[in-house]
Amino acid sequence: MKRRFPVVVASYAIRFVSVRSLCLLAALSAIGTPLLAQDVTAPRPAHRFSFDGVTLQNPTAADRSGNAAPLTYEGKQPLRIVAGKKPGTHAVRIDAGSFRTQAPEVGRRGITIQLSFRMLGHGSELGNGRKNGMFFAFGNGYWEGLRSYCDVAGGNSVLFQIGRPQPQSAYSVSSPVPIVEGAWQVLTVTWDRKTMAIYIDGLPVAAGRFDGPYTPPKGVFRVGFADSGVGSLVLDLDEVAVFDRGLTPAEVFAAAWNRRVLPAETAAALAQAGERCLAGEWAEAATAYDAFAEQTTDPLIAAACRLGRVFCLLRQDDAAGAASVAASLLDMPGVPDAVRLIAASHCLCKERAVIAAGPSLDLLTQLAEARDAPLDDRALRTTLAETALRTGDCRQAATLFRQLAEDADISPSDRWNYRLQAAHALAFDKQDDAARDAYQAIVDDPQAPKAVRGLACLGIAHTFERAGRFAQAAEAYAEVARRDDIFPHHAQEAAELAEEMRRLAKGLPRRDGTAGKTPVPAFPAPGLVLHVASNGNDAASGTADAPLASLAGARDRIRAIRRDKGLPAGGITVLIHGGMYSVRETTTFEAEDSGTAESPIVYRAAPGEKPIFTGGVQLVDFSRVDDPELLARLPESARGHVYQCDLRKHGVEDFGTITVRGYGHAAYPVSPWVDLYVNRRAMQLARWPNDDFVTIGKVEQGVFRSPDARKPGVFHYEGDRPNRWQKADDVWMFGYWGHLWAGSMVRIAELDTQNRRITTEQGTGYGFREGYPYYYFNLFEEIDSPGEWY
Repeated sequence: MKRRFPVVVASYAIRFVSVRSLCLLAALSAIGTPLLAQDVTAPRPAHRFSFDGVTLQNPTAADRSGNAAPLTYEGKQPLRIVAGKKPGTHAVRIDAGSFRTQAPEVGRRGITIQLSFRMLGHGSELGNGRKNGMFFAFGNGYWEGLRSYCDVAGGNSVLFQIGRPQPQSAYSVSSPVPIVEGAWQVLTVTWDRKTMAIYIDGLPVAAGRFDGPYTPPKGVFRVGFADSGVGSLVLDLDEVAVFDRGLTPAEVFAAAWNRRVLPAETAAALAQAGERCLAGEWAEAATAYDAFAEQTTDPLIAAACRLGRVFCLLRQDDAAGAASVAASLLDMPGVPDAVRLIAASHCLCKERAVIAAGPSLDLLTQLAEARDAPLDDRALRTTLAETALRTGDCRQAATLFRQLAEDADISPSDRWNYRLQAAHALAFDKQDDAARDAYQAIVDDPQAPKAVRGLACLGIAHTFERAGRFAQAAEAYAEVARRDDIFPHHAQEAAELAEEMRRLAKGLPRRDGTAGKTPVPAFPAPGLVLHVASNGNDAASGTADAPLASLAGARDRIRAIRRDKGLPAGGITVLIHGGMYSVRETTTFEAEDSGTAESPIVYRAAPGEKPIFTGGVQLVDFSRVDDPELLARLPESARGHVYQCDLRKHGVEDFGTITVRGYGHAAYPVSPWVDLYVNRRAMQLARWPNDDFVTIGKVEQGVFRSPDARKPGVFHYEGDRPNRWQKADDVWMFGYWGHLWAGSMVRIAELDTQNRRITTEQGTGYGFREGYPYYYFNLFEEIDSPGEWY
């Protein structure tokens, strides 16, 4: 006996793009990989270069493993000797220079490079006109060797690249988790010949699959500025280590945190969380880190797990959640100072007027008073002011915002914002006279932008409203509404508020609940009642015992009555009884279907009943996919778990095509969507990645904010996943191509897997922007997760 899977498909939308007219639904179970619990010993590096012994007279760093020639400094600028990472040691500071030696070999087991450093910002050298800077490179790292660098202009993100010969270019993995300026950190990159990964402070933050060949470099191994299209960083160097294989997550952690041995339980927990990160399962990894942080009694391991959770939340674009967890690190005992500084940086406002959900007011005050804290002073003071406002210390907030507004080197927009915030803080503190004076000073300033002046005007009136002085508030809002030096929407808002204040002054509710509503008239008793039921018949009489079947049937019956003998006194009421009504075409009402005041025509649900009209089709009789050709296209893990349903047997003949939707495509005719529902939950049209995005590579046509921005896009992508899609003939992408608030769909016109290049069929309103997120969908080959369909 076949199992029956009730599924509803909305038929009002675009139609299925299918294989042999099949709707396919994945029903996969999660498969976990067991982790062996055993102690992990910190690996011994093949090369370990320490900068503690470097002097100005002898600028070389010896390989303490004794396996290679020393790193020797060369550069446009002399290096500097500075205090080291550990007390009593020293480090070297470089900018437009590098330490270099012969590049180590990359064997069949891959390679790992680990750098202990402190970054103090962008250096004096730009990379192709952009603020970025090299950490280290084997050769040029673009057409040969490998390299890792920091994209300062991109928020201090980290990139790891393995070069490939022309006409290809480097395969890249990038992490949006930023390097924190001024804090000692450890950067590790690994490649085990299958997976490239980036770790910050021993914790994985990015990974990508690359199993291609390695091209040995013609150049040397350089730590620091290496040119090749990448600029320089101001770096304090402590140590660099090279391992002759790709390390595991637990080994990377042990090496980065100087743990000679990790106990089995700790190693297993870090390995589990690390593998989740490498698979891009950031939510699961965050949960794993959090669970072990609560379990372990080692304060350093607990702090590391909390930091791992911060990184995972950042990878999920949850900055507020990351700030909250980072704040908890600041109060934990046994947390190293470097980790505290890293945590503190994730609690700060990165943009004007953004409130971070992070540290306490007292802790922020301590950070602000610590002159040696390597944190952005204005960001710290802004966060302190926002936190004071959020926690109710409005007087301190007003003082801080006023001081920020007096800074000499801020932009005009920031200055106006700080002045407004200072006035708001006074108003929240119920210092109404002082608040009105602050707002009025903004209003009277001839340089005030319209938007700022309008907000200040509204602020003045609002102080009267907050104090319950509604008559004065009405006058103040009315005065704002008459101004012609503010934006019209501010004047309109003021006019509406003035009317509300007048009502409040009279003791009435703020708004008239009936305003804007069309009252339903009192209908006379109907002269005839027709009944409609889901089990009715449009040829029936329409009585309660012999109901009609549809709205169209009732409409046509009324038309016939009207034509034959006219509408009865009191009109006709159509009672629609509860049940499910299948809709296959639009029901149209014309002028002839209207009643009169004396004989209205009313359609209504029967009292106490709930009729439901649906354009969906219920699907049953699913069977397992067993066609060898189709199975070969599915991921191996999905084979045997994917089911199919013949839509034609359910009366669905027109499968249609997907059309463009999204930002800028809201005009008529609209492009409604096919939805597949299981147990009232919408399923996902098969996509890759399942829960994340990939990013746009180098853009060749349709470049963001260029003259050809509206042309179809031509851009590069990373990885070899699309190689599996050779038989896919209608692949689409959804992305935020130029702005993170302007998402839309585009169809792939050409997929060049040899050069990893995509040509789109359509352009976008803003063009295509390197580094911006998108995903692929409508891919039979990517049915690999429960609920995906094609």
